[in-house]
Amino acid sequence: MGQRRGETLRTFFALTLIAVFVAGCDRSSATTSASPAATTSSSTHTNKTVASLVPAATDMIIAMGARDRLVAVSNWDAERPEISGLPRVGDYRTIDWEKLASIRPDVMIVQWRPDKMPPGVAERAAELNIRLVNLRIVYLDEIFVAWRALGDAIGEPSKSDIAVQNLRRQLDAVRAAVAGKSPVRTLISQTESPLSTVGGGNFMNDLLEIAGGKNVIEGGDNSYPNIDLERLVALNPDVVIHLLPGESQQVIDRAKAFWSSHTELSAVKNNRVHLEAASYLLLPGPNVGRIAERLATLLHPGVTFSPTTAPKAKGESK
Repeated sequence: MGQRRGETLRTFFALTLIAVFVAGCDRSSATTSASPAATTSSSTHTNKTVASLVPAATDMIIAMGARDRLVAVSNWDAERPEISGLPRVGDYRTIDWEKLASIRPDVMIVQWRPDKMPPGVAERAAELNIRLVNLRIVYLDEIFVAWRALGDAIGEPSKSDIAVQNLRRQLDAVRAAVAGKSPVRTLISQTESPLSTVGGGNFMNDLLEIAGGKNVIEGGDNSYPNIDLERLVALNPDVVIHLLPGESQQVIDRAKAFWSSHTELSAVKNNRVHLEAASYLLLPGPNVGRIAERLATLLHPGVTFSPTTAPKAKGESK
């Protein structure tokens, strides 16, 4: 059972990163678009129902207290009580138009680069009178843009504004907690492979900087590069944070064995390799403030944060 759950989560996180990559183009286009079916502003109406094909968007809608607007979710939304019983209608690869035709949501949330949207999607949405909202969530700032776009699309702008304000306060508290501390040279690994890393130009890199870290993998736009052992040794990070969300103990033990075998690394010598398995640690959305807090705690032991009203992540022990 645990192995099966780990495999499901591995697939989910891999597809999340692919979807983020597909959504990425140039940073200046951090906007949403709508199909021709959206002839009026949704912010002037209430009771808009939504089908979310983007797990991050599902999380944001739930976190801002608008769960009642969800009538369908994506194939890759992690199963949890908040979405129990909701039909699955597709993802960034396929859409179940027959099911959507029976549900008839007012809004459908998707995530594609504008030049990569599959042919016919906008037209099919328009035929069903579904407003198509295309999100881009690559950088941290785009989470705020997306959240406000969601609030407007479902007629809940005040709820999304409050959620954005709470998240900004949480991130500001992390910045304040590490202010004046020297940035820590950090490597973030983000799959079962220790050599699959988080590079620059994405929300995880943004969070690392807020938490008082300096990514040893510099540059790149929306990059998650695989490196070789020679480069790892040359980078010689002071801290390694290996993210293994939802992985089995067997996978965690293999990662532990890998790092312990490389005593030439400063992070290993100084016992600063951290294996983290919390389920929310690679997901853009409402829990990015908690990711920043966790990173700051690992990089700067002893830091404390001001209380926030941010939602608690599923599976978090504290």
